Amino acid sequence: SLQTLNHCARQSWPLFVSALLSMLTTRLDIFLLQWIGGSAVQVGYYTAAMRLFEGATIISSAYIAVVFPQLAARHGQVARLKQLYWQAQKVLAAMAVCLIIPGFFLAPQWILVLYGDKYIPSIALLQTLLPLLLPVFSTSLSGHLLMATGKQTRYMKILALMLALQLIINMFAISWWGSMGAIIGYWIRELFLLAALYCILRIEY
Repeated sequence: SLQTLNHCARQSWPLFVSALLSMLTTRLDIFLLQWIGGSAVQVGYYTAAMRLFEGATIISSAYIAVVFPQLAARHGQVARLKQLYWQAQKVLAAMAVCLIIPGFFLAPQWILVLYGDKYIPSIALLQTLLPLLLPVFSTSLSGHLLMATGKQTRYMKILALMLALQLIINMFAISWWGSMGAIIGYWIRELFLLAALYCILRIEY
């Protein structure tokens, strides 16, 4: 019915915007590097490291895709929901550590094999990015918890605020430190996002 379609549209548009905002995170960095840094070389260094980092996040995405229906099924059952959420957080933290430690030491080999010695500056960028897997995995699960329990609009607003924060920080950080400045901005954004989601989940659950 038309009423059902309207309800679905109201529920789904925040999900679309949230996905768009998440996608814009790295695209914004690339745009700012081109605009402020004015160097295709810096963009190349950043993109090389970011591709490997984003590849690592596929593992968490696959796990969260399995957990998400179970979170939605436990909506309204606070004790069981919290139990599953914290179990999933522990699994994701273990996954992140298993990627970070070997990844940090193997970063030089990965960069040299995949991109060549012209991309040596990407090694430090990748090593700085890798520990970010811990907060990224955690915030991704927390965001999916909000979406599973009908709070997708709130999650969308938080992501929009964090993207604006990242824009402001990176405008300065990139002008000072180039591609490393973009990663510093990403770190600050994720830590603020982690704190914001933690506070909201503490209040809600």
